[in-house]
Amino acid sequence: MRSETLVPIILILVVGILVIAPLVKIVLSTLTIEGLDAWQAVLASKMSENLWWRPLLNTVLLGIGVATGCLLMGGFLAWLVVLTDVPAPRTLGLLATLPFMIPSFAAALAWGALFRNSRLGGSVGFFEANGYIVPDWLAWGLLPTLIVLIAHYYSLAFTVISAALSSIGADLVEAAQVAGAKRSRIFFGIILPVVTPALIAAASLTFAGAVSNFAAPALLGLPVRMQTLSTRLFGMIETGQTERGFVIALLLIVVSASFLWLGERLVAGRKNSSPSPARAAAPNAFRSADGAGHCLQSPSCSACSPPSCRR
Repeated sequence: MRSETLVPIILILVVGILVIAPLVKIVLSTLTIEGLDAWQAVLASKMSENLWWRPLLNTVLLGIGVATGCLLMGGFLAWLVVLTDVPAPRTLGLLATLPFMIPSFAAALAWGALFRNSRLGGSVGFFEANGYIVPDWLAWGLLPTLIVLIAHYYSLAFTVISAALSSIGADLVEAAQVAGAKRSRIFFGIILPVVTPALIAAASLTFAGAVSNFAAPALLGLPVRMQTLSTRLFGMIETGQTERGFVIALLLIVVSASFLWLGERLVAGRKNSSPSPARAAAPNAFRSADGAGHCLQSPSCSACSPPSCRR
């Protein structure tokens, strides 16, 4: 058997064993009498607010907040490392990827070691032990979970965005600067169109990672009864309500897959509508400073309009 045929078969078997088989088992478990009752309990009962709607709201807020924070932090670091003359860019890039290698529960424990207050009793964190009053909203709940997950996942956004920025030719930016283009025009006309698919991909990945994360919401949210879908799922299975847990698991998969699909559609739409954003932006960004419209590319350029290329 040829390798061209063997490799796809192996991949199909691996996906079937690790993904499809467990998913089918979960779906079939929710189609029994107990499973149908679980669907009703989760989505259409007096307990739905605590079982589904409130955890869903916290999960979506957490996912959107983490995606936004990761884009800002990861995008800034990627710009700093790739497009500026910052000293030791390789070392800085390596350090920027380290937080993703550290488990999120370790970051949550570190947050507790610093900001834990006396609300739950027991030992307090560094700041309260030294006489500082730490408010509950900073010690527990949505905000500290959000900060911890941003600190964990921004490395993923940094890696994706820096790879896209590296694909931008330095000659394009230098030509625009020589032509007198403003920084804002270079950014919106050259850089942003190229990295937009990477921004969408990074936002989708960090959102999916945040909504599926269990450790940080469990350590920083459960003590004050802040539930996300992942912690609610764990609680249902831990207390023996397996069918309800399976229902929440399927709904969590739907939420994450929906945002990933939306991001993929946005990226695919941009690729179809603008095959080469940098080239599309180049004729507008590389005009001469005197406004005469002379092309800065080679005299034989055929990408611009004939009057601007004929000298």
